[in-house]
Amino acid sequence: MIDIFYNQVRNTPNKIAVRVRDTAIIYYELNRYSNRLSNFIKSLNIQNKVIGIWTEEPITQFIAMIACLKMGIPFININRKAPLTYNMEVLQQLEVDTLLVDHCYNFGNSCDFITINVDQILKRNVSDSEVQADNMPLDIAYIVSTSGTTDK
Repeated sequence: MIDIFYNQVRNTPNKIAVRVRDTAIIYYELNRYSNRLSNFIKSLNIQNKVIGIWTEEPITQFIAMIACLKMGIPFININRKAPLTYNMEVLQQLEVDTLLVDHCYNFGNSCDFITINVDQILKRNVSDSEVQADNMPLDIAYIVSTSGTTDK
């Protein structure tokens, strides 16, 4: 899956990769920012764990997803519109202890998470070099959770 992204970066670096309303990011920037985030995550030595992505901004969410795919780390996108208790239950069931966020969230005493503010990491002087993942083709890439009401 990530190979398709790398091909797009190589072949069309200046084309728009993601556009949401009035905001867009080109493949070159998406690659650069996701490399920066990947290198930061790698420095934390997070392996064999699911990372939660709890972002408000869609482009930040894409950067986080691509970074996780590059690292070979499975992720789950958290539905911010779902009730907090439901989201906490999903995160606990998946044993998520790291959240990628784009704002500082206060989760209270319900859980202890390592929160990584993606926007702050992108502003830091972190390497833009490519990260090599140690994953295999059959490894989990992402997880989708439903509330159980989709069968009604």
